[in-house]
Amino acid sequence: MSENQDTNYYGGLKAGAPYGANTRGLGVSASVGFGPVTIKGYAESEGDYNKSAGSVNDALGVAVTLGKFRGFSLTGFYNAAYNSGNDYFAFANPVDALGSYYYTIENQKYSSSFGVKVAHDGQAEDALIPTLNLTAQYATYYVSGHTDIQVYANLAKPFKLAILSLSPGFRYHSFTGAGAAPTYTTLKGGVQVSTDPILFGLSLDGAVSYRQTQYTNNPSGVTTYELYYRAGVKISDFLAPKVNVSAAYAHYEGDRLAGAGLPTVGSGNQAFSFDRDRVYRSPDPIGGPWAATPGTQSGLVEGFYLQADYYNLSVAYGEFVLTDLARTPGSTSYGRGFKISYKLDF
Repeated sequence: MSENQDTNYYGGLKAGAPYGANTRGLGVSASVGFGPVTIKGYAESEGDYNKSAGSVNDALGVAVTLGKFRGFSLTGFYNAAYNSGNDYFAFANPVDALGSYYYTIENQKYSSSFGVKVAHDGQAEDALIPTLNLTAQYATYYVSGHTDIQVYANLAKPFKLAILSLSPGFRYHSFTGAGAAPTYTTLKGGVQVSTDPILFGLSLDGAVSYRQTQYTNNPSGVTTYELYYRAGVKISDFLAPKVNVSAAYAHYEGDRLAGAGLPTVGSGNQAFSFDRDRVYRSPDPIGGPWAATPGTQSGLVEGFYLQADYYNLSVAYGEFVLTDLARTPGSTSYGRGFKISYKLDF
């Protein structure tokens, strides 16, 4: 068995095999429906291969969902998580969460929690508000006594306003309680905008996303933020058929982000995913809301790019700047890139 089969390697997502190297266990999951009511349950226990003392983790839970009515559903859930067991289902030491837990997992599985969630599916045929996706969830992690509240919304498809296509979204997240864990409130909002072709194949597009997290304890009086925006132009059939040209400028900045040094924009793109706090960088509750700790990372990255496409041939050029928020010359780095690519279809 390799790490590619390990449940934890993918943050709790099950691969082809249920357990990784030096791990064994047992479990059951079931789902049953009665008209508009669906009941889901699970129970799992796993430890190392020799079931060494203190190596066994146990988790169980149940969720009941009512709906959908006019696109709305109501779910109540209860979960229990334990570690440090000596045998399967020993239920030895209750903990807030196990390693298989992550914040966006269905019904907060693999944690010690209970709560309720109300959701509106904007793609449902009888949706009360067509295209509006809305979720409100209350959860209590009863081992530590922390409370987590999140409300977020976005559109299932862009909203048309004359020649504009708009895709807005927002998020509110509050994590409160006592103890050593950080407590905070996050507000996040964003919108993506594009136009229909205006003249001679020319269209415009842009986007902006902003989040602010204010800490009330551990640490107190600290505020982190991230800001991302871009603006671009596209021209189809520029001077000749199938020649498409685009240009865009983008800017990203943040302060008191997790880690140290200057922030960079990588694979953590959650700018328009409103079930997450982050835009690009942590602090973010994905490993657990109690782990969203600020740091000293601060700075910005910005630049522009030009691109021309002709059938499968693409030529692109860009220039970029990475610096601190004060744009100090000694902390500024410049970069440029040029790329030619051709895609072959077989």
